[in-house]
Amino acid sequence: MLAELQVGDAPTLSQRLALVVSRTREQALDMARDMVRKVVAMFLSHYPQMDHGALSGGWAPGYEDQKYDEIEAGSVDFADAVVACALKDLGL
Repeated sequence: MLAELQVGDAPTLSQRLALVVSRTREQALDMARDMVRKVVAMFLSHYPQMDHGALSGGWAPGYEDQKYDEIEAGSVDFADAVVACALKDLGL
């Protein structure tokens, strides 16, 4: 397992465990980044004229917090379907 994580030797067990945690976090962030890139690419394949600047700025302005919560809650099934496609495409 340590070889898979590409964790080398460390002077103490606690230092080696810290390396495992750090490397695991790096790998999780890499996978999350790959997933977001794949999902964005999927959206752009359908909507190539999408305003990249507006979307990369996060949430659209002007809504109350409750409305953002409603939007997020209403997108769960759709988001799960898109994630499933991205996972399949990434071979995960």
